[in-house]
Order: sequence, then structure tokens, then C-alpha cells
Amino acid sequence: KKRKEELKGKPPDDYDNVTTISKASKNPYRVLGISQSASPRELYGSYKRRLREAERAGGSDRAFSDVGNAYRRVKADMKRQEARRLRRRV
Repeated sequence: KKRKEELKGKPPDDYDNVTTISKASKNPYRVLGISQSASPRELYGSYKRRLREAERAGGSDRAFSDVGNAYRRVKADMKRQEARRLRRRV
């Protein structure tokens, strides 16, 4: 509820959650330059590398936003896959 209050009055591009991603980065795996079978360690390394590249290229807010949104989406997907895997074991 608190999160909704913080976002109240902001345009949709400013939303910072897992389900929101810009048109420029529809495929988060492509944005991060990893395969869908990448490990969490590879994901984190690629995330940090892309942030450094964005900073060197001038550091536009859109570039940082795209990388951050892609990272959150892929990380959430990995967590869901792990949860499904664990539920099947039980």
C-alpha cells in the first residue's frame, strides 16, 4: 500500500517494478546479454557489467532504467522457477 502511495501522480515510465519495462528492452535477457539458462552469478555479473557500460556511455537515466528493470525481471523469473522446482520435489 505504501508503494502505491509513492507512485501516485507519477507517469507510468517512472514505475520501478518487475512488470514494467520500456519498449526498448522487451527481452530482458537480450538487454543483459545472457542466455535463459544463465546462473544467478552470471546474471549478477552481466548486470554489473551493463551498468558500467551505461555509465561510460554517458549514463542516461533510460539506460540505467532498462538495465535495472531487465535485471529485476530475470531475477524474479529465476526465483519463480526455483520455487516451482522445489514444489515439485515435495
